[in-house]
Amino acid sequence: MDVKDYRKELIELGNFISSKEQIADKIKQLEDESWELEKKIKNLKSKYDKEQSDVSGLEKMGFSKLFFEMINKYDKKMEKEKKEALVALAKYEAAKSEYESVNSELDKMRVELLKIDSAKRKYDEKYLSYKEYLRGINSREADRILLLETRIEGFYGKRQNYIKALEYCELILALCTELKDNLKSAKFWNNIDMLVGRSYIVHMSKYDSLDNGQRKISEMQVYINKLRNIVSTFYDVPNYLRTSLNDNKFADCLFDNIVTDGDIDDKITTSVSEIDMVKSMVEQISVELKHEKEKVDENIITLESQRDELMNEQFS
Repeated sequence: MDVKDYRKELIELGNFISSKEQIADKIKQLEDESWELEKKIKNLKSKYDKEQSDVSGLEKMGFSKLFFEMINKYDKKMEKEKKEALVALAKYEAAKSEYESVNSELDKMRVELLKIDSAKRKYDEKYLSYKEYLRGINSREADRILLLETRIEGFYGKRQNYIKALEYCELILALCTELKDNLKSAKFWNNIDMLVGRSYIVHMSKYDSLDNGQRKISEMQVYINKLRNIVSTFYDVPNYLRTSLNDNKFADCLFDNIVTDGDIDDKITTSVSEIDMVKSMVEQISVELKHEKEKVDENIITLESQRDELMNEQFS
């Protein structure tokens, strides 16, 4: 095997490996869909069970059945309950079918990811053999190619870090938007709660928005930590997202009155302001990361051009 054979095989393996990020993203998307469908199936199963229970309840009626028959409404009511049960069953079966389809695709993607991981190990082994081959040639040109390969390898490592950091920036910015929507909803329901007093529906709507907000904060925290680990030598990324929402489910959980509701309103306002600050900071980091990635791409193109030129002169 000569240098050209090594390069050809490395390029083929590299092209196959390059799809890993897309596959990983697809797996994440399918896992999220599977999780949502699993919740949907449980909900639809409960609805179907309830509708079926209503049908069974009508069938077992005693005096009530006789009463409905006397006023000619039993058959209509039974028909209505059966239709509702059939509709609920159809929705349940459709969700199950979609769930199975998503999980089937998920299994395929996981197998594909395993193939890519195997190809990556093969690439690393082949790349080491390629460098050993260049060292064995013992010429100035081969040494220069080896030096260029080492520099190219370093720039590709930087490039991968920039790509990953930019992905984290996009995820954080998306969560900032979703979180602000949750907080706006919570603020709306909180204002209603202060006006109408103790309303179970309003109360639950408010806390559903707040709970969703807290989950978004936890998720955002993970990505901020990952982003910090990559770019901490260049940027001052905070260790945590400081937000008033991290209090213990808010005092208003225990003392639901106008004072604590007003306190929640202040905390939401403060949190929205802090989220805007995080968003602004991450947007600036994203701009700088893109600029740095462009410089790395230019270096890679230049070095690969020099390497290929040397290889053609030495091994043509």
